[in-house]
Amino acid sequence: MLAAIIGIALAGGDWTPTPDEQKLVQALSSHDGPPSCDDLDAMVDDPVASLERVVEHVTMPPWAGMSAARCLIVNHPQSAEPTISQWMDDPEKLGLAKLVLLSVDQLPEPMALDVARVALRGPHAVEARKRLPQSTRPAVRALVTP
Repeated sequence: MLAAIIGIALAGGDWTPTPDEQKLVQALSSHDGPPSCDDLDAMVDDPVASLERVVEHVTMPPWAGMSAARCLIVNHPQSAEPTISQWMDDPEKLGLAKLVLLSVDQLPEPMALDVARVALRGPHAVEARKRLPQSTRPAVRALVTP
């Protein structure tokens, strides 16, 4: 019923969004683009947990999960580091891995290096080798260039 009401598809049945999370999903699902990450954070008590649940469970529209992931990368990189690292090591998460690789310069440098190392030894190594040489950080580029 929830999916029909707010026009989303949920993957799996192990998550029941709170009323605030339902509002978050609605905002992320907007055809006009979501509000700012700061505005999305203000909608829920625990933005990291709620955004992680959206990424994991909301499959439609596809931009809802990607927008939630972007907010984790931009606003909460250190709190979401375990989740972000998991994306880099999961063969099913190519789209999320690409988003992280495109955003690697927005991460704190130690985290950027850790994430890059995980990517280079994981299922997204080919993508990492394409994207990491474009980093503005010499230390990140050094991981993939001689």
